[in-house]
Amino acid sequence: MIGNQKGNSEAGHLNLGAGRIVEQDVSIISREIKEGRFFKNSAFIAASAHVQKHKSAMHLMGLLSGSQSVHVEMKHLYAILRFLGSEGIEKVYLHLFTDGRDAPQHAAIKYLHRLQKQLLGNEQIATICGRFYAMDRNKRWERTEVAYDMLIKGKGFKVGSAEEGIIQAYNRQETDEFIKPTVITKKGKPIATIKDNDAVIFFNLRSDRARQLTKTFIQKDFNKKNPGSFNRGSMVRNLKFVAMTDFGPDLDHILTAYPSVDLPKTLPMVLKDYKQLYISETEKYAHVTF
Repeated sequence: MIGNQKGNSEAGHLNLGAGRIVEQDVSIISREIKEGRFFKNSAFIAASAHVQKHKSAMHLMGLLSGSQSVHVEMKHLYAILRFLGSEGIEKVYLHLFTDGRDAPQHAAIKYLHRLQKQLLGNEQIATICGRFYAMDRNKRWERTEVAYDMLIKGKGFKVGSAEEGIIQAYNRQETDEFIKPTVITKKGKPIATIKDNDAVIFFNLRSDRARQLTKTFIQKDFNKKNPGSFNRGSMVRNLKFVAMTDFGPDLDHILTAYPSVDLPKTLPMVLKDYKQLYISETEKYAHVTF
């Protein structure tokens, strides 16, 4: 892990299960940026080529947070912005999920200003939404639904800027985690929604709070695979979707920038001749079963 990052259950169980120190995705990606290989990543290049071919838009979505989050490293987003700038992508839209859980409850404007200093000029912030809605992992599909409708249909509070949206949320007594879906508009219309032929890069690092929303974009038989979910309707067509890391199974046609690396001789493998029982609730099953 990088020096200023807090420990977390995923890292802990991974290292326990491996029986040795395992380098985390955040460290691997940060090193790739420093050494320049990040900017030659085949998943990012494919997304860029897709947008240029179809003269469509690139959407970047993920958590807006500080340096202590286990879900995101903002410097990775800044590197993506530099990559897209070097590729000459003209339509770049950001969809930001405010934190307030791994960060202070009213820090979104501070983090927004930090991000805005990294923008190169052609990027626009299109939506703002608390992670309570966009990053649910407990099959509370009504939360995911309002985030999806914001991204696809432009549904939510209408504001003229991201900062205005955050201030209005505070006036409604909403902290960062619970900011209701908010759409930035120009002349009364959303700046951008995710449409056919677009590309999406989901820059979160951890899969547990990214999978549920990702399924709504990727799975052709979404409602069949997710009983009790919402009526998504027809999926966005010809969408190039890139996950920063391995977001797990059942995600059709997704591109993964940094796939998981197989670990040989983990503790369960060493104990394979013995009966093993792993017990967890739905929130942590993926971590306990490494």
